[in-house]
Amino acid sequence: MIVLQLKSNHNTNYLEDISFIINYLYNKHNYKIRGHEIQQINSIIEKTTIAERTNIVSSFCSKHELDYLTYHTPFLVNDTNLYYDNIKWHQRIADSLLVTIKEAEKVYSDANLKHRIIIVFHINGFIPKQDLPFLTKETKNKIIKRLESSFIDCLYNNPTFRSDQDTNDQRYYLLAVENNYPKQSANSQLVGLYHPIDLLELKKYNVKVTLDLSHYQIYSNYLLYGNGNNTLGDLERQIYGANIPSWKDCIYMLRDSLAQLHISDAKGTDQNGEGLPLKEGEMDVEGILNEINSLEENRKIIQGTIELKEGHLNNAKLQKQSADWLLTNIRYGFG
Repeated sequence: MIVLQLKSNHNTNYLEDISFIINYLYNKHNYKIRGHEIQQINSIIEKTTIAERTNIVSSFCSKHELDYLTYHTPFLVNDTNLYYDNIKWHQRIADSLLVTIKEAEKVYSDANLKHRIIIVFHINGFIPKQDLPFLTKETKNKIIKRLESSFIDCLYNNPTFRSDQDTNDQRYYLLAVENNYPKQSANSQLVGLYHPIDLLELKKYNVKVTLDLSHYQIYSNYLLYGNGNNTLGDLERQIYGANIPSWKDCIYMLRDSLAQLHISDAKGTDQNGEGLPLKEGEMDVEGILNEINSLEENRKIIQGTIELKEGHLNNAKLQKQSADWLLTNIRYGFG
């Protein structure tokens, strides 16, 4: 069963917009939103204390009697020269998790949440443009392993993580790694975990999966018909071929690790088609969500956040629109 969630950061004006949508959905569909996702923003973290942030989130959770909460770790990098092979980059992976875990621990207690908080994180790095011509399948895989190792080292060498891992009980939080796709910018490309097989590499460390539907659609599209202008996308095609797992196969592969969804539409092969409102892309969102709900392994709760590109703008109008569409068309799929 999927628990539908909306998304914001700590901005109180944005949270007021979310409150309005929660009330609207209840009045129209008799559906009570029971969860929410907080995006950690570096600029907000720098200007506020943990006490201020936890008070904002806890008050919001208590106001709406929320049972579920997701935190998305921040992007703690201001220096564009920090690439995958810089030791400071690896430390940022640990820092982004720790700043979120400390906040989640207090919110979990203050808001009296009934379920563990899911903490979504990425294992990503940037490859500078000048290095891309020399990139091979082998070096790409070494980079991924190096990034994973920095996370695993943090998991076992930091007391905050180790105490939970050693007892196999993560108490108030559950880590969930999110898939991505080979994004490009003028100066670099994003290397990370794209394929379901890559996501499951961390399963042995009790790390769950957040499946971003939009990211997987763009990744799949590039492997199927990308035009050769994306170095990492082309390497992925060399590694896996164009036989990318279908949505059904992808969901089956992730079935017992899936804890979180990011729900949006998508089209094309690059970031221009990411995070679209539902029915503005090319995806069969209804069929995908029905497939997830049909899995025997997923009779558990899966938190499903509507995550749209700039979905906080215009009083979160697009979040309201997409939630309205979901509850109108597949109401039975949400608990």
